[in-house]
Amino acid sequence: MVQEQMTMLKKKPRLPAHIVLNNRTLTIFSGSNYDTVFFSVGLGDIMINERYQDDPIQCFVVKNVKARTQITLCSFAESTKGPEQIKSEWVNAITFFRSKCFEGMKIAPDPDDIDPTLAMKRKDLEEETMEAKAAGGAAVDSRAAAAMAKSMQSLQALALDAIGKEVKYEQMMENEERIRQEDEQKELAKKLESMKLKQECLNREVKKKSAKSEADIREKQVDFDFDGLKDEIKNLIMRKRSEQSKRIEIMKKMGDRRKRDIYNQINELQMKMAKDMLKAEKNVNSSLCDPAVNNKESMNEYCNSNINDDPSMNKDCKDPDNFCYICCELEVGIFYVAKRDACMGKCNKGKKQDKGNWVWVPESNKVKRRR
Repeated sequence: MVQEQMTMLKKKPRLPAHIVLNNRTLTIFSGSNYDTVFFSVGLGDIMINERYQDDPIQCFVVKNVKARTQITLCSFAESTKGPEQIKSEWVNAITFFRSKCFEGMKIAPDPDDIDPTLAMKRKDLEEETMEAKAAGGAAVDSRAAAAMAKSMQSLQALALDAIGKEVKYEQMMENEERIRQEDEQKELAKKLESMKLKQECLNREVKKKSAKSEADIREKQVDFDFDGLKDEIKNLIMRKRSEQSKRIEIMKKMGDRRKRDIYNQINELQMKMAKDMLKAEKNVNSSLCDPAVNNKESMNEYCNSNINDDPSMNKDCKDPDNFCYICCELEVGIFYVAKRDACMGKCNKGKKQDKGNWVWVPESNKVKRRR
């Protein structure tokens, strides 16, 4: 049964209960004794609501129309039946007992009236049964009571565990909310402390300026002219406000200029990175660099077209000894090392390669004599 009275919990706990249905009443016990009646209603006063809003699959509501009370009952799954099937069986049983239990019932005749010998046999059988119960009834009752007590203990432990988990969940949510609020309050406290320090510095500066201004006023005036003093103080305040506005405007302009410089640096860096990436990924036409197919005019045209932002580099490019190497670096990016090396190999064709660490120069050992 659902504990509807625990409204302080988001999810109401459920406790085990004993339900007794007879042909007159529906009674619910919270314990194993008959004095633990929790809810009782006559079958004629029952109204059932099968769609409990929090759990319509397992739970249903039993209302006492006359007393205007109600209780919510929920089923537990078994090994062979689901909770919805058990709930449906309970609802059908209550409905059957309430409205259809006595319809069309026929009273059978007493067997003793038909055959008197059956009464004697039944009496002997009842005497034997009473003797057997007298011998073993006490042991049976003690075992049944022990089994019932054990079952109630397990049900109560299950209920307490469910309530404990629900309470722990509520406490965990409250702790998380409390920690979040404490963190926010700490951050706000830090900001407040910082603003207080700034305010103290401002107050000290204002006091210094005010003290200096007041001292200047006292030195200039011997006779106190209150109207003139008011005007001077007013003008002083206006001047301070004007100066402060100018300082703030200057600070804003300086800040904007610094931001523009930073943005320009960022844009230049982005453009350089993009240019370097395009240059590294470039793999166009290395045949343009072959010295065998180029002349002075084609070299100048290539250098002027591809190197127009660096005069020094443009000049080096037009040198026939440098043209092929610079062209290979421009046409084949660093990502394609093998193709670049192949292009560079074309530049070295037809040139005599000096070998060794020393190069012999003719007549380099002769010393010119002075005349």
